[in-house]
Amino acid sequence: MNRRWFFSMWPPLVTVVLVPCALLPAKAGFLSVTPSVSTASLNVGQRYTVVGKVSNVTGVDLRATDVFLSFSGFPFLALEVDQTLGDPDLALPNRSTSTVLALFDVTVLPGAMAGLSYDLEFFGQDINGVFSAPETIAFRINAPQGLPESGTLLLGLSACAAAIGAGRRRSNCPAMRRPPTAILGFTMAATLSPVAANLVLGDPAVSHVAGSLSLNIPVLNVGELGVGSLLCTNITLGTAFRSSPVGFPIVIGQLAASNSVRVAARFADSGLVVGNRYLLTVRGSYVVNGVVYGLAINRYVQVPPITVPANPSLRARVEVSTSTNYWNYRLVNVEPTGSSQFLTSLALNVFAPVTVTGTPTGWQVETDNASYVLWSAADFVLPYPNQVAPGAALGGFQLMSPRLGSEATAFSLAGWNHITDDAGLILGDYTLTPNRFS
Repeated sequence: MNRRWFFSMWPPLVTVVLVPCALLPAKAGFLSVTPSVSTASLNVGQRYTVVGKVSNVTGVDLRATDVFLSFSGFPFLALEVDQTLGDPDLALPNRSTSTVLALFDVTVLPGAMAGLSYDLEFFGQDINGVFSAPETIAFRINAPQGLPESGTLLLGLSACAAAIGAGRRRSNCPAMRRPPTAILGFTMAATLSPVAANLVLGDPAVSHVAGSLSLNIPVLNVGELGVGSLLCTNITLGTAFRSSPVGFPIVIGQLAASNSVRVAARFADSGLVVGNRYLLTVRGSYVVNGVVYGLAINRYVQVPPITVPANPSLRARVEVSTSTNYWNYRLVNVEPTGSSQFLTSLALNVFAPVTVTGTPTGWQVETDNASYVLWSAADFVLPYPNQVAPGAALGGFQLMSPRLGSEATAFSLAGWNHITDDAGLILGDYTLTPNRFS
């Protein structure tokens, strides 16, 4: 099979491509999401609900599920944030201010350091593109009872270092000259003034076929600041089971101001009610000036009725398992008995050095060991005995890499139509491949 032809069939839905977009136009009207506090003192492990009021002078009536919150500028190893506005879904009439509502929850993670204060910035956006002004809340982390806070501990360490290094003008040990967060091996957002990212979720394209809900999700940078090393580390839709991606991160990289990118996700529709709205949350991290910040952006999504897709995908899946330095793949053809669609090739998009260490009997492989791997059935005439028939499965596809971690990258699984003896349906999705960084 010709590799150029196969990659020309690669489905664009799951490839991460930067798409220029204009800044969202300013809408007439006014929206505010105002928290009741600007500071709070919390303990490690504590979950805290931030409450506040929403003022709607946008010119139209809204509901709470019409308002989406975007959070950024916080240390993702120290804080986790979850929008609660919209549960319950209350009316927000035009020219009114709500009663005090639960806006979002903040959980202090084990990576938080006692004595430090972490800033969290957020703003709201309504379904019509009206934005609220950004708000910032500072969360100070309390020390466990009987233990000194990090500032006190640092002073003690400095005093010891001064005594040990008496007669020296300053210590030659870099660790003794760094703030306590740098000693841990990463630069926490709390050590510098936070840099918020004006990222929001656009209106996703939603496809509902029997058994699953597929979302093509735009992530828009509507600010004036570009962000680097952007990672997507989780995608959730209420409490629905996510069937794809099977793991994270999705590496996006640079996202310039006034640009957008799309990621895809698929969820089981069990428990989802047609017509109801569910909170879609995309989590991740980004880097500005060498500092890593956390990101959580939200949007409510309404479940549409089940439809028959105009361009159906190949009904198949790629199962992946990993062990140290090895990635194993298994192709499963879930086309119904009697289908003409047989599995004929698997292409992986990779971003790390790889060696192919497994190819099933009757298949062949092509790779540059750095950017792609293409396995294909070594069949040239009907009945193509090495292709994977409907209802069957085939394993033995294996990669080895010096990398230890994984990331989610695109794959394309191609079918061959045994009735027309021509290229068949295509499935594009994510699977795990060696991580480009570690």
